[in-house]
Amino acid sequence: MLFEVTVKSITGRPLPSTTQSVVLNSENCYDIEAYGSDTRLRYVVNPNDRRDKALLITIDETIASVLAAANTAWGDIWVKLPVETVVGGTTTDRYIPVKSITWAEAVSNQTDHVYIDYNIGGFKTTRVMVPFSLTDVVYVGSTGTSSS
Repeated sequence: MLFEVTVKSITGRPLPSTTQSVVLNSENCYDIEAYGSDTRLRYVVNPNDRRDKALLITIDETIASVLAAANTAWGDIWVKLPVETVVGGTTTDRYIPVKSITWAEAVSNQTDHVYIDYNIGGFKTTRVMVPFSLTDVVYVGSTGTSSS
């Protein structure tokens, strides 16, 4: 299941500020442990690529909320993403397997546009921009529809 978290620290990927809200795929998490009042976990962006090194992420969530996301059923197998090349531009629908979504983060200075990273095949990760909020991305993962 896709779930939204606030990342407090991460190894292997820069944070644009002291924290960052992102959407993660619960199937790519492992070694989940309490870390003070936060949770720390390892996250693999592309589990199909044996060369991909796990990120060590500290998030502002409880272990219970991470496990709840992991134990939530997926909405659909495929989802439609209205992909834009520029903010407010023309959209082109792209259909992808929802479980291939690995990371989503807000476009700089935008609350209604996100970058979504998803895996294609074994080794390729693609990034697209869609006119969604992070909450919308989670909604798409749980329902298969793009309107919350």
